This record gives sequence, structure tokens and C-alpha cells, in this order.
Amino acid sequence: MGVNKTYVAIFAAVLLLSNTVLAESSKKYSNELSEPTEGDYFSFDLDLSGMFSGLIDDPDMDTETVINNVEPSMTMTYHGDSCVNLPGGCNRVVAAMSFDLTLVHVEGSDYTDDSVMKMTMSQTAEYDETQSWVETISTMDMWMQYNGEDYYLEEVETETVSSTSPDISPVEISVGDTWTISQEEDIITTTRSRMDGGDWDTETIESSDSYTVNYNAESSGNVFVDGVGFDSIKVTSQEMGSSEKDVSYSNEHGIPVKFESYNDDGVMEMMMTLAEYRYANEPVDQDSGLGLPGFSSIAAASMIGVATLLPRKK
Repeated sequence: MGVNKTYVAIFAAVLLLSNTVLAESSKKYSNELSEPTEGDYFSFDLDLSGMFSGLIDDPDMDTETVINNVEPSMTMTYHGDSCVNLPGGCNRVVAAMSFDLTLVHVEGSDYTDDSVMKMTMSQTAEYDETQSWVETISTMDMWMQYNGEDYYLEEVETETVSSTSPDISPVEISVGDTWTISQEEDIITTTRSRMDGGDWDTETIESSDSYTVNYNAESSGNVFVDGVGFDSIKVTSQEMGSSEKDVSYSNEHGIPVKFESYNDDGVMEMMMTLAEYRYANEPVDQDSGLGLPGFSSIAAASMIGVATLLPRKK
């Protein structure tokens, strides 16, 4: 039984950089976290229906239904400028995500009982305007019964990505803006796996990568979360040479209110929505009296990274 080990570095993928084209719209949307403090956090609900569809469509899994045993979520906590892996002043953010699923297999399958899959992700990111260091530790535990025999699979993957870019993120964006980012990264991935408590099988791969992502601020309007509408800007991002795309909706203070990830067939694989937050120096919308925290592009980067991880994980 194989496990897809394809991971894309969360924070390196979407630092919004370079070549902003000024739009006709006068409304500006912030792309920076303003005066964050230690302990500020942001929590998001995850809709994994696209991931579930992928498991159901996988002929090797013989799955007819996927059930959430625990509602999935992701939390990001800000730790100020306490960086240890980048020189000079930089920001540090820790993200945590977990989910717990039951796979109900089709009648007559070689899987002779339901399977249980638990996954966690812990990520530490340090970043400044032109570079980032990201360590992601992902674990998977899966209990299954195949042809009447019980199996327990464990996998732990540690990925470290060091990225650089010559460009600087735009401070503000408007409807109609387009920009492009180019990124260079060095990746070290160590994967450990074992079956039924046996010996660990360990593999380490070192690689380098470069890519270019195009961004387009397409429109603005109200985005509703739990019945509350937020004036947001819609930004579509797509890597050159790929038909997959990501769509984020951010309010005027820069926080992603909603995020969607689409596969190369145009099907939405995952959606994330803001659930709760603590932001001590939150900017306030003077018109409505309601405000959301300012949030730098590192937040959108985390959301996109989770999108690349979850729907393609088997």
C-alpha cells in the first residue's frame, strides 16, 4: 500500500512578490501584518470534501465513504522576531493541523473492515522580505484490515526548505493588479516508515527547485463567513506550466477570509475559512466598527501549502 510523499513547501510557494501593476480601482487592500505581538493566533476550519472524493475515486482504496472522526482545523501562532535559522530581523510563525478519518470500504473489498487514518502537521516558518526557512513535520498513522489480517502503518516526514527571491512583496494591492514571483529553493526531505512496529525504513533526499507563480487580483466584494459579510479582494494564483490554481479572498487589512484550491480538472479540492483569532493590535474598519486582523502573505502561503498537502495525500 503506497503513500504519496509529494509535498510542496508551504511558505515558499506564495510570498507575494514583484512587478505590481496599478489598477484603476482606488480601493487598496493591505498585504502586511501590522504590529503583531507574541501569541497572536489565527484558526481556520477545513472543508476536506475534495480530499474525500480523491480517496473514494482511488481504485486501490476501495472506499465508498469517508467520515470525519474529529472536525479538521488549522491554527497559526505568531512568535514575533524570535528567529534562530535566519540572520538579522525576521518573523516566526508556527502552524499546526490535524485530522482523524474513518474510511468505509465497499462491500466485498479486500479491506475487510473500516480503516482509520490520523494525520498531523507541525510547521515552523521564519521569513523576511527576500528569504525564508521552513520546517514541516508530517505524521500519518493508519490502521487497516486487509484480507482478514490487521496492519498498522506509521510514517513520519520531515521537510526543510530554504528559499530565496530577489523581489519584494507589494505592501498593498488593488483590483486589476497582476504580479509574478520567482523562487529558488533547496529542499531536504527525510521520510521514515514502518509496518506493525517493525524496523524503521529511512530515506533522505536533497533537491533544488525553481518556479514562477502568476497572481491576478480579479475582483472585490462581500465574502460571507458564518453569515457575516467581509469586503474582500479575490486573488487567483497559478504556477507557470500548471493548470492547478488557488484562489484566496482577503479583507482590506490583509487577512485571508477564505481560500480555495482547484485541481487540474477545475474541481475544488479544499476550502478553508477563518474561524477565530487573537490579534492584539487589530486594525478597525472605521465604517462598520468591525475589524479583522491584518495578516501578511505568510498566512495565505500556509493555506496554499496545506492545500497542496491534503488533497493529494493517500
